[in-house]
Amino acid sequence: MNTTMIVDVPRQALRTGIDVGAAAVRLPVERLAERFGDGECWPPLLTVDAVLAGVRETVGGVLHDETLQRAGRLEAARVSRLREAIELETVAEYRRDEATQEYDEAREKAESRRAAAVEQADRRREQAAGQRRAADKHAEQTAAVRTRQAAEKQTQDEANLQKDARQARGRNAARATTAVRDAEAALAAEDAALELQEEIETSRTRRRRS
Repeated sequence: MNTTMIVDVPRQALRTGIDVGAAAVRLPVERLAERFGDGECWPPLLTVDAVLAGVRETVGGVLHDETLQRAGRLEAARVSRLREAIELETVAEYRRDEATQEYDEAREKAESRRAAAVEQADRRREQAAGQRRAADKHAEQTAAVRTRQAAEKQTQDEANLQKDARQARGRNAARATTAVRDAEAALAAEDAALELQEEIETSRTRRRRS
């Protein structure tokens, strides 16, 4: 059969045959798309549709069938739009995933910074509490030292007072002893003078009698 005979084939019958054949080729892939894929947007199904669109456009060009060519071009445009939509959806999904990842990373960083700030605040509170405890302990030790020093000073002062009192009593006793000795010496001297006076008087009386 030559080209002239092909052209003579009724175009409507040829279109019908192409549609039936395309449907037969497309049906199993369509069933798989419904079961495992994403419906009309499943890439294998779009590949089949692109091939069938090319067949229609090629056959329509050979037969100078504008209707068949237009159907092929429309189908190819539909496949192209779906592929662009899938690509845009893929890009959008990637960007959503990327944004979600960035958000998760930012949230993790914020949580890490918040946890670090809480930990730092806890360390500062613990450090401040330790400093307060150290200050209280130092104050207690200082007060204890001052109390001990005051007690020691008081004890030393009392000891000094007792020592001074003993020394004063000793000096007073020494002065009293000296005064008694002086008085006894004066009395002895006075007794001796009296005795000498009596002896003189007795001697005078004896001479007068002689």
